[in-house]
Amino acid sequence: KVISIRRKGLFKDIDVNINFDEIKAVKLDISEGFNPRRRIALVLKGRKKNLPLSSSGDLKPLLQVEEEGARLAKFLSVNLEGIK
Repeated sequence: KVISIRRKGLFKDIDVNINFDEIKAVKLDISEGFNPRRRIALVLKGRKKNLPLSSSGDLKPLLQVEEEGARLAKFLSVNLEGIK
């Protein structure tokens, strides 16, 4: 019941461990236009900032991002936000 995220930082590697209980929702951050963005983020309880999971430079098809977000939300048993 713990998510472990590892990322390569500029000067050192970053390790984050999050309990399933701390996750409020999975959010899809989608914006189209001149500077499009499609990413999946975790909304954490008690924190203002979301934790992005997908890279910002990777522009996946919209259907793929929605499916991945829905699958993750179902696995974590939390709500999926960002779909209108």
